[in-house]
Amino acid sequence: MVFNCSAEDLWEILSDVVRCDWVPTIDKIALDGDCRIFEMEGMGQITEKILLSDDQTMTLEYSAIDTPSPI
Repeated sequence: MVFNCSAEDLWEILSDVVRCDWVPTIDKIALDGDCRIFEMEGMGQITEKILLSDDQTMTLEYSAIDTPSPI
């Protein structure tokens, strides 16, 4: 996939782990420590643990730790 923006511009969006305006099926995201919690339309509530967020390498790693169904 090719994005019509710089890696820095894309990282600014993706690294903000509570930002959800770019995901059409999520209205809000809450943080609880290193976990983000949100409702996804058609899936229900999902909790993801943020494993790594590194601005220098522009790397975001997370794991879905609580989901209503396997993803």
